[in-house]
Amino acid sequence: YNTLGFLALQRTYAASQGHPAGVVQEFREMVRVLHKAGIEVILDVVYNHTAEGNERGPTLTFRGIDNKSYYRTVANDERYYMDFTSCGNTLNMVHPHSLQMLMDSLRYWVTEMFRSLRAQRSPSLREQFASACEGQGLFRKLWGDRN
Repeated sequence: YNTLGFLALQRTYAASQGHPAGVVQEFREMVRVLHKAGIEVILDVVYNHTAEGNERGPTLTFRGIDNKSYYRTVANDERYYMDFTSCGNTLNMVHPHSLQMLMDSLRYWVTEMFRSLRAQRSPSLREQFASACEGQGLFRKLWGDRN
């Protein structure tokens, strides 16, 4: 539930936990077989926080790349995080880099793995999405990607 790789499957859920490419192939085959049997597959993705936690958490990905761009930080002391998720951090989906990461991830899951996707709804994302609607925000990008 604490996302680290937005473009990666959870390997421990696979029957064969070998090479990552094998895990992807296993997942695609599972989706194909389930769809053929008339069973809808729902993938729950979390785009509002990561496994890095608060300022005391480990630096695993985004914090080390560009902390201020990827996370919502306290305005007068940017080493501290705004935590609307109760998970220690909140992704900054208004910033172009974070928004690009989200769009790349959504495109990957929809085009490579599924035909539809359920993204977790949360107040933290809803509040950011309202801000992101201005200019080149999320809803404009989603609308442009609808085909």
